[in-house]
Amino acid sequence: MKIQITSEPRRGNARSRTDDELRGERRLADQFGSDLYASTPGVAFRLRQARDQSDFQLAEEREENDRDLLRERSARDDAVAALADREDLLAVFGHDMKSLLSVLSVHAELAAGQSQGGSGGLENVKADTEARAS
Repeated sequence: MKIQITSEPRRGNARSRTDDELRGERRLADQFGSDLYASTPGVAFRLRQARDQSDFQLAEEREENDRDLLRERSARDDAVAALADREDLLAVFGHDMKSLLSVLSVHAELAAGQSQGGSGGLENVKADTEARAS
């Protein structure tokens, strides 16, 4: 019995590295058990069935993981878009509120400057504002 162990360079993502390691382990098991397979033919058949079932289950798990990953990415992208919309809305709202407060502040200063302790200045500013709105 001759056992060969090859170390192939790791490449690609974690999934391809796992596949490479699995293939290497299977090659090693095949080389180690080749004498056993030859003496008992049913073992090779059962091993092939087990491997086929394992490969099928692995493929199903990977498909499910891929679907889950796509759903999570889509949800994250939706959340990022919603946050960007919220930030835009808050920026517009903040700008509008700042403009409104500036106008109110100017009118309050005018009213305070004209009133000199009374309420006449505020009434003058109110009348002026209503006249401009008409």
